[in-house]
Amino acid sequence: AWKKKAFFMQVLLIFCLGYYSVVGSWQLRNLYHFQDPAITSNYGSIVLAYRTAYNRMSWTEWAVAFVYWFPDVGDSIAERLFEAKHYEKLGFDAGSYYAKTSLEIINELETNTTSPDQAMSYLLTHEILGQFFKHCMVSLPIFWRGIFIGKYWGVLGLACFLLLMAYFPRPTVRRLYLLSLPAWFLVGLHAFVSVNVTRYNLVLLPYYALAMVLVFTMLSKRPTNE
Repeated sequence: AWKKKAFFMQVLLIFCLGYYSVVGSWQLRNLYHFQDPAITSNYGSIVLAYRTAYNRMSWTEWAVAFVYWFPDVGDSIAERLFEAKHYEKLGFDAGSYYAKTSLEIINELETNTTSPDQAMSYLLTHEILGQFFKHCMVSLPIFWRGIFIGKYWGVLGLACFLLLMAYFPRPTVRRLYLLSLPAWFLVGLHAFVSVNVTRYNLVLLPYYALAMVLVFTMLSKRPTNE
């Protein structure tokens, strides 16, 4: 039992050293200048307001979002297949959920709350927990939007990753899958609390790259006659 505890403490120590070696100097700087070691403040409710704005989309818009948010050609395809009212709020222009609806929510926060903590609590209570199923479901197309890093490169990387998981159940592939779980967790978290643009998910790049290398290597192999 003590060996397990010692191993756990070693892992915890390595994690803490790794974390503070990266952000420790940043926290010390903030403590010196602002008397607060927090990395950021007074911004979480604004980020969440942008995200919760999408909870007001209709279920038709929810379905169309999977097409519209496909990289590069998705918006053009959606424009050909669907009426404008089903996709026009999914972009970033003045009438979109991102620009218009989020501003309405921010104005609502300013009316009903007096501090950042109250604003966050208000959003959690009314916009997330108050419609938790809808929030989770809307996170799915937002998750989808965030995984196509580099547009078609992201499509190819994702396809190779899924191909590996489905058709090449080897130890190396299983290890790759396990190593990628924290990255996929972050993508899901970003979709749950933010608008999840692709730059948030650059952590997926190593796994996409490895998947592409493994798939192309396996496909290029030819049986040899002895």
